[in-house]
Amino acid sequence: MTKGAIQPQPTLAELSLLVSIIAPCYNAEKYLGAALQSIFAQDYPNYEVIIVDDGSTDRSVEMLGALQKTHDLQLLTQANQGVSAALNTGL
Repeated sequence: MTKGAIQPQPTLAELSLLVSIIAPCYNAEKYLGAALQSIFAQDYPNYEVIIVDDGSTDRSVEMLGALQKTHDLQLLTQANQGVSAALNTGL
């Protein structure tokens, strides 16, 4: 490296660490639209969304499957084990 040479500054995306948003879901069909709208409205550029359905008995899984067509998210499903287990599955 030459003394006094100006190095290009990294972009925000190059500096950004990957943020994983892990959201457990249990019978949340009423709230899914608003929750995902809030998540995808973020301006941080480098994130992933992982939704873990914890054995919902309403239409949550069906709705999340449809939302996957328009939103970049991973959907994991499991038998109902509680919120802690759902978060651990997401990790």
